[in-house]
Amino acid sequence: MSPSPEFARPPVEEVALSVQFAPLAAMTTAKVARYWEGVRARFPTWNEAPPVDAAMEIFGAPSPALSRFAFSLQGGVVPHRALFVDALGSELVQVQRDRFVRNWRRAPGASDYPRYGVLRDRFTSDLTAFQAFLAHEGVGVPEVNQCEVTYVNHIPAEGWQRHGQLARVLNTISKDVSDQFLPEPETAEATFRYVFNWPGTKEAAGRLHVVAKPVHRLADGSPLFAITLTARGRPRGSDVDEVLAWMDVAHDFLVRGFASMTTAEMHETWGRLDVH
Repeated sequence: MSPSPEFARPPVEEVALSVQFAPLAAMTTAKVARYWEGVRARFPTWNEAPPVDAAMEIFGAPSPALSRFAFSLQGGVVPHRALFVDALGSELVQVQRDRFVRNWRRAPGASDYPRYGVLRDRFTSDLTAFQAFLAHEGVGVPEVNQCEVTYVNHIPAEGWQRHGQLARVLNTISKDVSDQFLPEPETAEATFRYVFNWPGTKEAAGRLHVVAKPVHRLADGSPLFAITLTARGRPRGSDVDEVLAWMDVAHDFLVRGFASMTTAEMHETWGRLDVH
């Protein structure tokens, strides 16, 4: 297989590597606070947010293209999600009773996108330490049921000018029309889903969800397309090696898919390196 696509100036704004597991009832706020004490030197800020809903990719069901979502109340209270953020606001660890997430996001003063291999190493280290903490505290062993790799890309108006010109960014949007009645759309957005398999098999490993939306930059109001790609599926086991094996397959499909669905003009803007 050819090397994965690579860009000198990728439009990546945020990356999240995540594992979802069966809820840990013993993971109380006090336990979360104790976990934070162990990572506080690297992540000095603790924020809270509503929990991420559980999501499960189902294959072989009547509606295989749709994810299954579960939302639970515990004691009548929605359990929160804790976000531990570094001093620059670029690196995050997120924990809730059924999820662990390791993020990178673009932030003023922070380094550029550090590439998947670097983020994979950071995720591995922090997930391993998190699991060791849970075992030490008697919280339980996470039974991983889904993993996710998410990339958020912001595409500024280079090679296009208006939100109706999504076809200049995504070649999966057809420019062909049956007649010339309709003008250019005022705005355009798109959603796609793709199933990907374990390498060399016909066994589904997961599903890639792609959402392209027109947005505006907060700083100056200039137009952007936000393209979010989320690969989700079930690893073959709960240990870290099995999680990483799934993430490598998912990441490869995600980056190949992103390159395949975006136009050659965008590749030139981003400085594609793996083709000549």
